[in-house]
Amino acid sequence: MDMQSSISKQKDIGTNDVIFSEVQNVMTKLEAAEGSSIFFIDKCVYMAFRYLGLLKSLFENKKEIIGHFMLSETIDYLPADQLIYFVSPDLDNLRSLVVHILSYTKRFPSAVPHIYFVPHKPLIVEQVLDEEYKLFQAFPKLKLEELDVDMFFLEANRMSMEVPKAFYRLYASGDITPLTWAARGILKLQATRYGAIPCIRGKGEQAAQVVRMLRGLQNEVGKQFLTEIAPEIDTLLILDRSLDFVTPLLTQLTYEGLLDELYGINACEVCFPFSISESAHVGDGVELTNRDKVFAELRDKNFSSVGTCLYQKSVWVKQNYEKRKDVQQLKELKEFIKVLPEMQEYHQRVGMHTSIATEVGRVTQDFNFGKRIEMEHNLIQQNNVKDVFEYIEDLVFRKEPLPSVLRILCLYSMINGLKLKVYESIKESMMLVYGIPQIMSVFFNLERCGLLAVADGRPTVVPNYSHVRKVFQTWCQHLNEEQPNDIAYTYSGYAPPLARLVDSLIGNPRSWGSGNSLVDQLPGPKEELTSHIDLPTASKRVMVFVVGGITAGEASALRFVESQLTRAGHCNEMIIASTDITNGNRLMDSLIPFASM
Repeated sequence: MDMQSSISKQKDIGTNDVIFSEVQNVMTKLEAAEGSSIFFIDKCVYMAFRYLGLLKSLFENKKEIIGHFMLSETIDYLPADQLIYFVSPDLDNLRSLVVHILSYTKRFPSAVPHIYFVPHKPLIVEQVLDEEYKLFQAFPKLKLEELDVDMFFLEANRMSMEVPKAFYRLYASGDITPLTWAARGILKLQATRYGAIPCIRGKGEQAAQVVRMLRGLQNEVGKQFLTEIAPEIDTLLILDRSLDFVTPLLTQLTYEGLLDELYGINACEVCFPFSISESAHVGDGVELTNRDKVFAELRDKNFSSVGTCLYQKSVWVKQNYEKRKDVQQLKELKEFIKVLPEMQEYHQRVGMHTSIATEVGRVTQDFNFGKRIEMEHNLIQQNNVKDVFEYIEDLVFRKEPLPSVLRILCLYSMINGLKLKVYESIKESMMLVYGIPQIMSVFFNLERCGLLAVADGRPTVVPNYSHVRKVFQTWCQHLNEEQPNDIAYTYSGYAPPLARLVDSLIGNPRSWGSGNSLVDQLPGPKEELTSHIDLPTASKRVMVFVVGGITAGEASALRFVESQLTRAGHCNEMIIASTDITNGNRLMDSLIPFASM
């Protein structure tokens, strides 16, 4: 679908309504065809669909739909006439897709496969399916189409493209397709929701590329597509993940960040390996958004202060229940009954999060967790680094999960450097423990990204950590985690550089072109796209888009920056967007070619 028709199609409906409309169009086409349908959906798309309520509203309770499943599930006992896939156009996963199709159609030969690529259908994917896998020869009626969905609004001021393995694709395989999707998505947001953005700035190689692509797309579609909606955003900052590889490798210590570290949050939903209430079952999905008022207050807090906060809330709930004893008049009784359902819901949420925090507390109080945080803090303060390497060797000896070992090894490499002798020694040890093919492949990917390198004096794509630590003041010695006055509370002392950079660029916009500001202390080009647009004086909205993924901890830091900038009068709202929501394990898993141990 060309850009102009895509924009025109989405003009009159909201961003998440666009997704509903696109999927509804697919369902309408299928209903026109005869027979039943079965759906297999990529995990990231499946979770987003479920969060948005699409699975329930469009796929369930319909006679012609046999079922909907994640692509990872092998369901070859439910016959259907139409075999429908919603998948990401990831070349590395095409083989598993083809195997899935062949496996199902071997059991049910009459099933006709349809593949919808989300968000777009690259020509190279068609060529591989045709020339390498001969899929069109095997299935003459095969249809390849696309589901034109670039962005998912996870919350009112938070969105994600939900690109699977975004980090690997951008920094290891050199696939710039996600950059094209990002540029298209930003253009459509301007044309359909926020109006033209007068100031768009990108820092870093990938971010600058997005700005250049966006400039080309805006020239292609013409100004008329961007001027029909009153502008709502003052500035868009597009930042490259390569500006800071250190932060996603650190353990997140906010409430939301820890939940993502320990249990994995996918499209605002997490499944716990324990029961969160008497009526809940182990593995039930729990939505974590600001619609949950208790979570909204807890998500950005350092976990050390969560227990106190929950205790205060439980006392408040108890005191409010006690007020019913003081009710004497009918009017007072009516008022109490009116707020009772909301109070009961709040009480239930406090109990749920108390159960969750209790389980998380068992992990954080464990010796191994404390040791990990101690070693990470030693590294980022550049103290006792010899102890850190001995700790890494011990992790390998104990055969700890590979992503966990790689995270701190890469931190060590980027902060302290790895001498050739040390590099070869740890690589040999890891090959003996985790297998030669596994380690050879993952080390190749890590080196290609710049996460792992031999300290031989040659320039690298990774910023010099000592310099970044000094100019960005990434370590805060005096910190109040309960009443924070600095973003460093999100990592118990460490301040994410990207949040510092946003604070600088929004607080002092003129620093962009000064040549000696914070933005100039990081490697990579700058790119700017400006338009002469009359912006409403009341509008000081800012959007921050991180190419390569953002962590929940960084999002908390940005919300703290937002509150500080709002008090100073520099902005009144910050929208956070990214290619995906990431953490250290997710990042490492994307670079490990085989199942990690």
